[in-house]
Amino acid sequence: MDELSEAAALGFRFVLAFILLNASVSKLLAPVQFARAVRNYRLLPTRLNQPVAAWLPRVELGLALMLLLGVWTVIAAGVTAAMLVVFATAVAINLGRGREIDCGCLTAPSPRTIGWSLVGADL
Repeated sequence: MDELSEAAALGFRFVLAFILLNASVSKLLAPVQFARAVRNYRLLPTRLNQPVAAWLPRVELGLALMLLLGVWTVIAAGVTAAMLVVFATAVAINLGRGREIDCGCLTAPSPRTIGWSLVGADL
């Protein structure tokens, strides 16, 4: 890889890490709201909603730290990419169902309704 490509990859890694860090911290600070958002997607068996709501922000935080510190970056990037595809799919399914729900991103001061732009951003 040439220097420009390496710099671009490093910049992208840091941007992705900060997005994950922001998302995870906001979810960890508002666990009740995030658990409600997970339930609102209506994609998981009821018994899995709470564990997913509890562990997803921790996984995001771990991935953010891995990317920031340059630890297992290929694995962290791969897991992050897979998660973003799952998130995009969850949003697309709910849009296909005609539902207007909060995305559960918790990064904005007010609820953010799902839309096709979110699917695109996740992908």
